Amino acid sequence: MDDIVFHEYKPLRQYIIEQGDELSIVEDTRISEYLFACGATRGLVSPQVAERILRNKKCDMDDFCFAIVSREGGQPQPCILLAGHTTQQARPSAATTTYEGFYRALLASIKENYKIETLYDFDMFDATFLLEALPALTIEPGKTLGLYRRQDDIVDRSFIASPYIHNHNADRAFEPIITPIKPTLAQRLGVAKQPYEEGSVSISHYYSPEYLINNVVDRRIAKHITKPSQHILLPNKREAFWQLFLLDNIEYFLPKFDHGAYLTRSVIFSTADIDSAIRYQAIANLPDIDYTPQVSIKGDIVTIVCIYFNQWKGLVKWSSSYRIVPHNSLVQLTLLPASVSNTVLIKYDCGIRI
Repeated sequence: MDDIVFHEYKPLRQYIIEQGDELSIVEDTRISEYLFACGATRGLVSPQVAERILRNKKCDMDDFCFAIVSREGGQPQPCILLAGHTTQQARPSAATTTYEGFYRALLASIKENYKIETLYDFDMFDATFLLEALPALTIEPGKTLGLYRRQDDIVDRSFIASPYIHNHNADRAFEPIITPIKPTLAQRLGVAKQPYEEGSVSISHYYSPEYLINNVVDRRIAKHITKPSQHILLPNKREAFWQLFLLDNIEYFLPKFDHGAYLTRSVIFSTADIDSAIRYQAIANLPDIDYTPQVSIKGDIVTIVCIYFNQWKGLVKWSSSYRIVPHNSLVQLTLLPASVSNTVLIKYDCGIRI
């Protein structure tokens, strides 16, 4: 397939959900080809896919992909192929079935597609390019993945880009109003049942998917914007859970502004990754541990554990847990906030202040 160019690639499951229609496959005896129809799309089915589906051989929807391909000089043609029949440009390039492969592909996609020239470039209404490196993930129909700027937790004048989900047809700007709350007379006298909390504010309204975000969001509001996982469908598989974890935490891997750089994390898969991540003095006595990310499932709880390196914290063990919620043939994951932990294994500070 070296002469075939892939113009589009996505898991077949994702394509069917997006079309909102059933997939039908028939044999056209006039041309000895199998054809498919789904929504308004008509196209070819590879003989291997047709053999598996029509002959009722044991198979899984995740074994197949939808692609638009062409041979050099030819017209692009919609096709259904086996998931492995892609070029390196169409899906994660190295170790595609490993946790490291998805992470490396995600970083490459960010570098290729997320160009920052001005502060306003951090905002993106459509950041679905991120999903090209995370092929197991499907956004709920009618929704789009975006990126917005939020204040980091260090100083007001710096920010990082965070992911959010909005409706396809969202056209209202998210512009909540923050109003300081003054203490009541009873609070000033110290006799109120509820003591006054310094810095208390009221927020006019919180985010929901009918809004688009095109301004820096105050940290007090940003903490109420849900993770993308609330609107993502995925198969009940460990590799898919790892991909969702990467998407939920994409803010740690995206370019930063000013003090936001303090939050940058580099996922570690081997001691060689630590050596390449360290800018200055080396770390002595590295722990003799398995740096491979772990995805464990116990009942309806999935826990993801990995190691990351930060120039101002050091080597850190990162853990998050989600609850698995069935959704027809797929699942959704709900983050358990109390489960998120960052345990420093080896302290390190590069000594540079931004």
